[in-house]
Amino acid sequence: MTSAIPSRRHPPGGHSTSDSSQGWLRYYKTLFSLLIFTMASAAHGLDIARGAVLEPGTELQYLVDPHGTLTLATLRNDRNLRWQAIPASGPAFGYTSEVYWFRLPLQNSNRQWEERLLEIGYPVLNQVDVYLQTDNLPLRQWRMGNKFPFAARPFWHRNFIVPMDLPPSGNATLWVRVQTESSMQLPLRLWTHAALDRHDQSSNLLYGMYYGVMVAMLIYNVLLYVGTRRRSYLYYVLWVSCIGSFLATLNGASFQYFWPGESNWNSQIMVLLLAATHVFGAHFCISFLKLDIRFARIARGIRILNGASVLAALLMPWIGYALAIRWTMINVIVSIAVIAPLSGHLWRLGFRPARYLLIAWGFLLASAVALALNKLGWLPRNIWTENALQVGSLVEVLMLSLALADDVNEQRRQRNQARAETFRAQQRMLRMQRRQNETLEQRVAERTAELANANAVLRQYLARMSRMQTTSELGSSVVHEMRQPLTAILSFAQAGLTIMKNAAEPIGKMGQALEHIRDTVRQASQMIDRLRAYIGQNQQQLGWFELNRSISDGISWVRPNCMAAGIRLEESLQPDLPQVYGDSLLFQQVVVNLLKNSYEALVNQDEGTRCIRVESLRCADGRPACRISDNGPGIAPDIAARLFDPFFTTKAGGMGLGLKISRAIIEDSGGSLTLEPAASGTSVLIRLPGTTTQ
Repeated sequence: MTSAIPSRRHPPGGHSTSDSSQGWLRYYKTLFSLLIFTMASAAHGLDIARGAVLEPGTELQYLVDPHGTLTLATLRNDRNLRWQAIPASGPAFGYTSEVYWFRLPLQNSNRQWEERLLEIGYPVLNQVDVYLQTDNLPLRQWRMGNKFPFAARPFWHRNFIVPMDLPPSGNATLWVRVQTESSMQLPLRLWTHAALDRHDQSSNLLYGMYYGVMVAMLIYNVLLYVGTRRRSYLYYVLWVSCIGSFLATLNGASFQYFWPGESNWNSQIMVLLLAATHVFGAHFCISFLKLDIRFARIARGIRILNGASVLAALLMPWIGYALAIRWTMINVIVSIAVIAPLSGHLWRLGFRPARYLLIAWGFLLASAVALALNKLGWLPRNIWTENALQVGSLVEVLMLSLALADDVNEQRRQRNQARAETFRAQQRMLRMQRRQNETLEQRVAERTAELANANAVLRQYLARMSRMQTTSELGSSVVHEMRQPLTAILSFAQAGLTIMKNAAEPIGKMGQALEHIRDTVRQASQMIDRLRAYIGQNQQQLGWFELNRSISDGISWVRPNCMAAGIRLEESLQPDLPQVYGDSLLFQQVVVNLLKNSYEALVNQDEGTRCIRVESLRCADGRPACRISDNGPGIAPDIAARLFDPFFTTKAGGMGLGLKISRAIIEDSGGSLTLEPAASGTSVLIRLPGTTTQ
């Protein structure tokens, strides 16, 4: 850092070296007028010889220039201007489009030259003009600001530094003109070179520690994201990057080191970085707390605020920096105010990692509010309000990193606990198995033989049923001859399971064999029930019923399985449909059968947009109808042609009777059940008899 302070022996200025009498006369006239003005305006100024670090108090005055038309000459000559004392909270006036002038009288009580550095510690000001009028010296002036290249500054420093000196026992007046879109603040300090160097060393150390922690957390969580591929870590990394970059820009370091020649970037990048910080921080919380699942409406509202912040950043060239930054700050504060108590609520519900989010967002909320109130001019500028966001963001970064680590540890603990419980259960099962092997093996052998005989009988009757030509012959034969042996098999299987359950849950091949007996018998029993309904042995309960209600009752049987499998079940029921005359329970059975077919077609598909849709509608002829469709793999044409044939099935272990029986039930009531053409998936339409009212 180089100094631009002039020599004590040769004060700066544009003095003429001519020896003519006219030049000296003009020189002394100027000195006399300046002496009279400075004696009147700076008789009681700030004494720069009092210490190494000085902050102006009541000596500093300000004047508002609403139209930005005042000049230095006007200020020096117009004695009617109403200069005002700086408020007790300091020179902070919030966001304003007006130009502000500041005046500070200075004096040097020493009998030697005093050199000082004037620091304006708010690097985001757009334009700062500094004027220094010293006894016996010409007017000196400097122009700086973040709308000018960094190289235009007298000092290579993130803040605005102006070198100045006062002659022995001399007086001076300092004027500062500020015009900015950012918050109107003018934190002034006067330093000696040594004091400023010591201050910069301390502040650079603290900034280095802060950004060191941020970089360490960034690298650490990048590695975790690469290893786990969890979206929460990605959002966390992006959030840390954005908030670190935002604070570096706010402190002037980004302009100094990254784009010193691109001054147009400064205002735009501030809003963009703040909006990006808001977006990635909010998405981290949504992902980490699983708000899309737990509180979908709140997650949607936070995303709306994110969109508003991004929109404000994009519209900044048209709406102005002040409006864009204030709107974004409000969105940030509102989002934090929502997420912080929500984290506390989830902590109370048992989600332990949420306690770190509560602490993190609580600190960040307090720091963001403090910074916002300071920029709006409602809180004084001091070390706490100026560095509130750094402290809050540092606490949040550490807490969020602990939250992620705690979440990983909690998941690892649950997995280990599940493995331990599984191991203990396996040991118990093995011990019981050793005690029951002899008995179970004998019983399994007996049941296996009975199952083989039952399967032989079943195959004979299935072959006979396939050759039957009429529904009456098919149903009467099967119902009469299959019920007795299946009942015996079911009795034996149930007895075996009862014996096993009294001792322990069946394990190994023996338990699987008994379960196979039970499941096979159940399938055969279900086939008999369907055949009984198909051939009309179950007496139909005819009457008027509401179509939508019967559909809803059928949906209720399938909805839990769909929810467990992550399949969306949509229901669209048209009101004011005519009543239907028939058996509502049999119609409900048809609906359940069709829904189960759609569920079985979707359950093994890749997760995504799996959906079953149930509709009630009115046909063109006025008849009520029901459509059940899905977005599954669909049905090939050759399979669709045989879909309603008895005993034809594409499912392992299926009977091939469900669709045939369902069509018979609908047709017996005067309706129709048909397979509709569909671009994707499967669609079945049930047309019901054309009735009007009861």
